[in-house]
Amino acid sequence: MAKKSNNAQQAQPAPSAPTIALDRVGGIAIDTNIYRKAGFKFRTQPLAALAGIKGLQIAHLVPEIWRRELEAHAKDWAEARLHETRHALQIGDWALSAQASTATDLRAHLQADSGESIASRLIDAHYAASGAVQLATAWKAGPRVLSDYFEGRYPFERTGDKKSEFPDAFALATLEAWGEKMVKQVIVVTEDEGCLWACDASKYLLGFRSLTDALRALNEGDQTRKIAAAELELFLVKELKSEVSSLRKDLDALIGAEIERMDIELDADSEVPHFDYDVDTVNLLSVIPASTLRPPDLQVLSVGQHDLTFSWLFQVEVEVSARFYRIVGRNLPQTHRYGAPVDTRVITIDVEAVITLQTPDVMSAVALKHALVKSFDFATSSLWLYFGDVDPWEPDYEE
Repeated sequence: MAKKSNNAQQAQPAPSAPTIALDRVGGIAIDTNIYRKAGFKFRTQPLAALAGIKGLQIAHLVPEIWRRELEAHAKDWAEARLHETRHALQIGDWALSAQASTATDLRAHLQADSGESIASRLIDAHYAASGAVQLATAWKAGPRVLSDYFEGRYPFERTGDKKSEFPDAFALATLEAWGEKMVKQVIVVTEDEGCLWACDASKYLLGFRSLTDALRALNEGDQTRKIAAAELELFLVKELKSEVSSLRKDLDALIGAEIERMDIELDADSEVPHFDYDVDTVNLLSVIPASTLRPPDLQVLSVGQHDLTFSWLFQVEVEVSARFYRIVGRNLPQTHRYGAPVDTRVITIDVEAVITLQTPDVMSAVALKHALVKSFDFATSSLWLYFGDVDPWEPDYEE
């Protein structure tokens, strides 16, 4: 991979994902922003796929700084989910006696939990599954990091809050020190463009924007796996193109159910400078365009004796109903929010899912005909939809 100069920084897109030579890669590290984008769903794909890298003799590397960042962010996330769950279990006013009793029992079980204990439990299990290697911070790299700071080299920027990049700079220096010691390259998965450019300028670091991109590259780098996966990819493409395929029908049903459970973030334009929204309903209308499905829309990430994990890039057409209202003051009365009229649009968006299939027989194209869906996960924890132009409702306005 050609390296670019790291001195003259200009506004430019992050470098493209590099091509890897599997025998030169010794480790993979995941930035905190990747976990955040996945909604801290450690037990689901693609985060769960990290457990499979041990078979490639690749270490899951965890720089001390990124581990502490992950613990802090996962704690906040877990505390919010715990609060939501406890609140949702307050159903005594309307529930049947059996339902209320179950909710009371579950609430009691949750009393001993905290955001910190939940986050620690999930992270520890995640690291144990992948055999994660904890790396102490390479503080000896301090003089070089400080020089990068003053010279404006990546991951630092010449403008903005450069101090916020110090944790990333030391995390990358730690990974680079490990790579130099082991004479191996390290895959770094991060959405931070400064970090990606820093990887591009490094002899030992290979930057990838998403975990699925990194897993695809690892699969492509293993020629034995690549050849075995090619036949399976062609079979899956054929199956998902077929509207009578039982696998396709199962996946369509799962996509619809999963979309209804996902967090929906809307982007919209309006002449009103300050407004907010509430999403009422999201319904899947269709999965498109199945007829044009082809590699690399679908790529096998890993193949086991009885399971196969693949990524699928596709489009969905959804019907979204939301209420938009002008923001007036800090304390917005409920009557203002719920008084807004419902606006419904049909929106087509690109999505990516990571799917694991399980077969009763040893994995092959024939066995896949009888495969069951073991897990289905969107690659992100929320969907961003562009709603277009809106006219937010204003209080005390009547037609």
